[in-house]
Amino acid sequence: MTIEVVLILLERKRGKTMKNGRNTGEKINLLTKTTELAMNITLDYVNQGDKVIDATAGNGHDTLVFARVVGDKGKVYAFDVQPQALENTGQLLLGNDFSIMHVGTAAESDLDADGKHTSVFESDATVHLIEDSHEHMSKYCPEGEIAAIMFNLGYLPLSDKSISTSTVSTLI
Repeated sequence: MTIEVVLILLERKRGKTMKNGRNTGEKINLLTKTTELAMNITLDYVNQGDKVIDATAGNGHDTLVFARVVGDKGKVYAFDVQPQALENTGQLLLGNDFSIMHVGTAAESDLDADGKHTSVFESDATVHLIEDSHEHMSKYCPEGEIAAIMFNLGYLPLSDKSISTSTVSTLI
């Protein structure tokens, strides 16, 4: 079954929970179910020791899943433009005993001759929380070594909905 077919089936059930083909009348959150599906598919490509990117950290749930899978030999690069999102993610990760490194937006003086943010490459932290747009991920992440990238588009729950991921920055 392809992803498109699964999404079509989910779309048909929008707003209703089905049990044995019968409508139970309970509401389901299609967004949650779709993000779980996306994560399950993505995890088929991620192993211990891999490097992965959470392009939109949000509250850190995807970042935490990735950190658990890649372990202390792997790296997770979590991007978000909102400091509150990175604070939420950091708290979640620290509460689960992961080492983190906060990285601000790269100034020109922070970049090496190849345009890379050198402090990220020198860090032993499992998770790098990067306060920058995912459209700049090439400044922070090693080329050709990324096992998976997760995009969970939208806005940070319980925050300013006018700040959200834009199509322009995502379709690089």
